[in-house]
Amino acid sequence: MKKTHIIITSLVTVIILLSFIQMGISNFLSTDGIALASMQDKIGLLEKQNMEISEKVYSLSSLTTIASCAATLGFVDARSEVVLANPLPLALKQ
Repeated sequence: MKKTHIIITSLVTVIILLSFIQMGISNFLSTDGIALASMQDKIGLLEKQNMEISEKVYSLSSLTTIASCAATLGFVDARSEVVLANPLPLALKQ
């Protein structure tokens, strides 16, 4: 009789202890879920900003934009061609 009383008491104690552990873990995970949602919102915002910056880089690095900026700064196309009539020898024979 005494053994069964000790076993039942220890089982009840273990069940109560495990219940408190489960409540603690659930509470910890629920606050992590809030932090996770906040981080996902920040990731979405940063991805949007990254796309906007990439579009700006692509538009600014396009040849049309570069050509118009060069024209604004006074650069002109070099139209004269330089041609060598007699090519120089590459190596001297010895």
